[in-house]
Amino acid sequence: MRTAQFPLLFALVCGGCLMNGCQSHQSLAAAPPAPYGILFVDNTHNHPETGEGIPAAQQKGLDLFAYEGMAGIIEYVAWSQLEPQPGEYHFSGIIHLLRQAEAHGKKLAFGVICGSHVPAWYKEEHPDQVFHYSGGERPTEVVLPWTGEPLALNQTYFTAFFRMMRALAAEIEAQGLTRHLLYVAITGPGGGNALEVQWAMPLYEDWQRFAFNAAKQDLWVAAWARCATELQLIFPQTPLALAVTDQYGCAPGSTKDKVVTARNVALSGRVLDTVMAGETPATQRIYPMGLWLSYWNQWGENAHPLCRLLQDKREAGFKIGLQGHLIRHRDLAALERDTIAKGIEAQATWIELWHKDIFKDGFADIPPRYESHFRPPSQRSQ
Repeated sequence: MRTAQFPLLFALVCGGCLMNGCQSHQSLAAAPPAPYGILFVDNTHNHPETGEGIPAAQQKGLDLFAYEGMAGIIEYVAWSQLEPQPGEYHFSGIIHLLRQAEAHGKKLAFGVICGSHVPAWYKEEHPDQVFHYSGGERPTEVVLPWTGEPLALNQTYFTAFFRMMRALAAEIEAQGLTRHLLYVAITGPGGGNALEVQWAMPLYEDWQRFAFNAAKQDLWVAAWARCATELQLIFPQTPLALAVTDQYGCAPGSTKDKVVTARNVALSGRVLDTVMAGETPATQRIYPMGLWLSYWNQWGENAHPLCRLLQDKREAGFKIGLQGHLIRHRDLAALERDTIAKGIEAQATWIELWHKDIFKDGFADIPPRYESHFRPPSQRSQ
């Protein structure tokens, strides 16, 4: 099997209709350990196809897995990079990163992104499933998680995607590296980069034409649940981290650099509740992961509604994770205040720091100082 590139996730996919089958399968095996620790966030824009490390780290002589106090890294890779031709799998980059994690006693989390990162061969075979954006700096097109008239979940899309994911999981298992996975991310169905619908929609005209009506919102929720169902079967020994975000669409006059989003916390709550239906704190396999939520800087009684979704789960006994700002920090104090302190305040079991933050001068001493807050209770110092 040819392999190659980076690590992993995406998340497209299906609603509560498949959850019961998933739960019955879950009951056959004990839940894997919850994710803990401080992670670096890498991404496909900065990670070379060799899987050997991003240029900024190489220039500073940094080995991300050797960094004291860090649990590991989270990496995303595009489906198009993992399967450039049907059945031609390039997994060697992910395997290389897992080998690095193994050598340092660390973990790798990953997610495979779709949306505009669906392989060209798939879009050529199924042109009727492609949504074309007219706005933005360059032409963008995505395959959406629904199709047909009346609309239904795009089973052809899901079948192809999960075939690749099963092959990836089998390769990781064959290499004896499954235990070095911290989690597999679920970051959403369609959309520009599979995180939010809005990402590839900088112009309001595109958003209007997209027509994100009630039927599509129902399928959107169903698509997330379908992904969770499938990934639990594909990675039975690995936790899943469910991205919690609420950016959908954009307002007139938005630009690529200044997008005024149409917020929809209620829809995010539906996704969270549907995907976690049947979970209990004792059997938790799916862990809510707040993307960029330290940006809101509000927890407790005055929490932003999106943060409140995570707090409700945490107060019910579930564990959560928190990702920091999107490369916003200008100094050490800002990183401590906005991401690390907020992760402690939110009682997250893991937090994620953007690599462009920690590569700045003076950031090297942060992780050891806070690392004990993000350990399993049995490993914390008294």
